[in-house]
Amino acid sequence: MGLINDKLTQGYIWALSRLNSLLHDDNGDTNFISIAIVTAIVVVLAGIFLALGQEGLNAVKDKVMDFING
Repeated sequence: MGLINDKLTQGYIWALSRLNSLLHDDNGDTNFISIAIVTAIVVVLAGIFLALGQEGLNAVKDKVMDFING
């Protein structure tokens, strides 16, 4: 039983130290912020393309059909 308690205590201390370092260390914050900004830009661009995409496709289709039909 002592070995199990020792392993549980070691695991608890390890998890607590990792959580503490995650909450208080600044390493990696810049990359996280950059990823969040790039993700937001991609989502906004995707929304714009979804909103205007059908109109753009219809315009291109009309021009191609006009060209084909003469």
